[in-house]
Amino acid sequence: MSKIFKEGGENKFTPSYVPKKIPHREQQLDELIKIVKDGIDIDAYAIPILYGETGTGKTTTVIHLLVRIKEIYGERVEVKRINATTLSRTYMAVTALAKEIISVPSRGLSIEEILNRLYDRLDIQDVFYVFAIDDADELIRREKGRILELLTRIEENYDRRLMLPIIVVRNIKYIDALPGHITSKLGGPRIEFPNYDKNQLKDILRERVEEGLQEGAITQNAVECATFNVDKLFHGNARELLNNILKAGKIAEDEDAPKIYAEHVRNAIYKSYTSTLASGITVTKARDRSLRILWSLFKALQENPDYYYIDDKVIEKTYENYVSTFHLNDISMEDIPDILLDIAINETQNLISIDDGRLAAAHLPVSKVFNELTRHLFF
Repeated sequence: MSKIFKEGGENKFTPSYVPKKIPHREQQLDELIKIVKDGIDIDAYAIPILYGETGTGKTTTVIHLLVRIKEIYGERVEVKRINATTLSRTYMAVTALAKEIISVPSRGLSIEEILNRLYDRLDIQDVFYVFAIDDADELIRREKGRILELLTRIEENYDRRLMLPIIVVRNIKYIDALPGHITSKLGGPRIEFPNYDKNQLKDILRERVEEGLQEGAITQNAVECATFNVDKLFHGNARELLNNILKAGKIAEDEDAPKIYAEHVRNAIYKSYTSTLASGITVTKARDRSLRILWSLFKALQENPDYYYIDDKVIEKTYENYVSTFHLNDISMEDIPDILLDIAINETQNLISIDDGRLAAAHLPVSKVFNELTRHLFF
């Protein structure tokens, strides 16, 4: 049995998994439920536009919405979510939506005819169709919003509204760039999904850890390291956070470690993103003292794979390494935090970071940095 993951636990960290709760998206969900209920109950509906960067909870919120609406209205509604990234043309998107309700011949019908048949079936069955077109950016951009034009125009020929679309985009600029005759008919609310901050990421991770990891299988320092990295490097992208923990867990398993440590998190990030993160140490020889102190620091950090924050114990060990290795007394132990702070502020290699005012070894694997510093200093 895995020391890290529960049975089936790895799946809890993948994009396909739908969590039971959606921390920090309850407000957006409640707003969407009200919008759809008004559309069904009092025929007051304008297409809502959901927008926000990848990993901000849009898809998960939409899935929860559709489940809730089905629970509320039962057979009075049909629900559907399509991912528009797999649909290159408006015709394909409309066909994918219609096939949930009617049979669509492989050829011979125009988009308008398909929509009319769909609407006729909904009308005969007295059913509302609540559907979301997810990741619609390219579909909208490629055909200049034709899908939106069709969805707003089709209802002009009917006495009541039976189709309740929800549009999901990463960037609202694709909506703003549409011709005026389309945007003037949208008029629905725009619901923003802002990037998560570090504390919100912790809440999201807490839920997944409970569902997917063995009890005690991740340390608090690993959580701090992962959430800080995703906040700073990936702009609060929750998918990156969960993917990082999944990969860190697999690294811990490969090492037969009892739990996920901060070093596993750093290694997972480094192995996944070497093309975008610094892959080596390029501090110049002109900064010999900084190099010596950094070397002494990372030698100290190597003693414990879960070191994250550079606390008093690490500072003390750093000073001991500095004096014993280089036989210098040009600084005191009290000088080291200020020197490290200066490095954190001014260096560009992400060797040291500042997390909530505290120095931390956040981004790069300690062993990688130590080996590179050793090469610079001694070879």
